[in-house]
Amino acid sequence: MRTSKMFVVAAATLILFGVGGWVASTTKAHVAPVDVEVKSPSILELTIRAGELPTAHYEDYSLVFPDGGGW
Repeated sequence: MRTSKMFVVAAATLILFGVGGWVASTTKAHVAPVDVEVKSPSILELTIRAGELPTAHYEDYSLVFPDGGGW
């Protein structure tokens, strides 16, 4: 019973600190500046840069016959 009471007190304390921090924070801290321009890459740029990506190499052993080919 004592452990559960301490858990409830700890949880209530964390909740109160969280709500207090949320109330005390200013709204301007979360607003992005207006003069920031976001430029998304074009499809052509993505296609050109796709050649620089590393490729995965794996061996396909799905047609390997254990008895030497079966011929």
